[in-house]
Amino acid sequence: MTAANADLERIGAIVRESSSLREIYRNTAPEDIPARLRRSARGRELLTQIDAHLDAYGFRELSIITVGLPPLKDVPWVVHGTLTALARREERGEPSANDRLERARSLVASQHGLRARLLRRPLARLYTSARAATALREDSYYLIVTVIAVVRRMILELGRRLAERGVLRNPDDIVYLELDEWDATSADRLRSLVERRKAARGSALDHYTAVPAELLERAGGSEHVQGTPASRGTFVGLVRVVNDESEFAALADGEVLVCPYTNPTWTPLFAVAGAVVVDSGGMASHAAIVAREHGIPAIMGTRNGTRVLTTGQRVLVDADRGVVVPIG
Repeated sequence: MTAANADLERIGAIVRESSSLREIYRNTAPEDIPARLRRSARGRELLTQIDAHLDAYGFRELSIITVGLPPLKDVPWVVHGTLTALARREERGEPSANDRLERARSLVASQHGLRARLLRRPLARLYTSARAATALREDSYYLIVTVIAVVRRMILELGRRLAERGVLRNPDDIVYLELDEWDATSADRLRSLVERRKAARGSALDHYTAVPAELLERAGGSEHVQGTPASRGTFVGLVRVVNDESEFAALADGEVLVCPYTNPTWTPLFAVAGAVVVDSGGMASHAAIVAREHGIPAIMGTRNGTRVLTTGQRVLVDADRGVVVPIG
C-alpha cells in the first residue's frame, strides 16, 4: 500500500507541475480524461505511467472483496478521480511518515529517568515489530486480492463464452449465478434467474452501505456529530461529503473529508484533506491509522457524519474532544 500510494503521489506531482495536465484534470470528468490525454504527447506519456501503476498495483479492491465487483485495474476512472483531487493539492511542506517516526524515536531517546531507561529498548523493539508486521499484513492481503481479481477474469471469460452461445445476455451476468447453475441446460431459466437477482440487487442499492446500516444509526436521530478521537488536533474548513469512489474527484485541497468508511483505495485523499470525519471505525481502523501518518485531525465512529454534515458547510473539527462543530 505504501509503495502504491507513493507512486500515485509521484504521478499527482507530475500533473500539478504541468499547466496543461492540471487544466485537463480540473475541468474534465474522470471517465473522459483518457480521451483528452491521448491528444498530446505529454498526455500519452502520463497515460503510460498510469497504466504501469495499474499493472503493478491495480488489483486492490474498491469497497469489498468479491469476484462480483471489479478491482481498481478494471475501473481506471477511479485513479483519474484521485489524481483530480491530488492535482488541487497545495504543497504544504508536511513531514513525511518516516520523518514523524524518526521524531518519535528521538523523543523517546531524549527522555530521562528510570521509567524512560526501562521502556526505551522495549519500545524500540515494538517500533520495529509493528512496522514489519504491518508490511507483512499489507503484502499478504494484496496477494489475496490479486488472486480474487484473477479469478474474476476467469469467471468473466466463462461468462463471455456463455453469452456467445446465447445462454447469457452479457458476460458479466455470470456473477449472479451459483457454481452449480452454470451448466444448466435451460438458457431461458438462467436469464430469468439473472434478471430476478439483478432486480433484487438494484432495489437494495439505494439503501446499501459497506458498513451495516444498523451500526450507523444513532438513537433519536441526533443532529450532533461526535465520535472517537483518532488523530489529535483541530481544524477549521469546509465539509466535503464523499460517499464512494465515484466522488473522489470532488475533494478540494484543505477540505474536511466526511465519509462512511475508507480502505486503501482512499488513502491518497488524506494528502489532500485538512481533516477526516468517518461514520465507522475506531482507533485502529484504516482511516485512523492513515490520518495519524499524515498528521491530520481525525474522528472515527460518528455514525451520522455523512447524514448530518453537508458539503460546503464550515465546521470546526475538534479531534481532541471528538466533536464536529458547525461555524457560522
